[in-house]
Amino acid sequence: REEYRKVVGERIKKYLEKQKYEKYFSYLKPESDTFSALKTACDELGIELINLFDLIIYEEIKNEKNPVANKKALDGLKNKLNLL
Repeated sequence: REEYRKVVGERIKKYLEKQKYEKYFSYLKPESDTFSALKTACDELGIELINLFDLIIYEEIKNEKNPVANKKALDGLKNKLNLL
């Protein structure tokens, strides 16, 4: 898992460096390796990372199958997008 995070993190970092983002919005499980790699890359580049996966909802549904496609999670995403 550590090697996966490292490789994915480097790929993400290279992508983000080319794009010159000030902020980056994601919709990833907060405990996922991919989110961890993205967060590390954003931290290293000084990019503000905003995860649109509602943490309260995530805690409620994280053990369900495919929580990112769960209706509660998608409703939470819609609510967060409406605030932007």
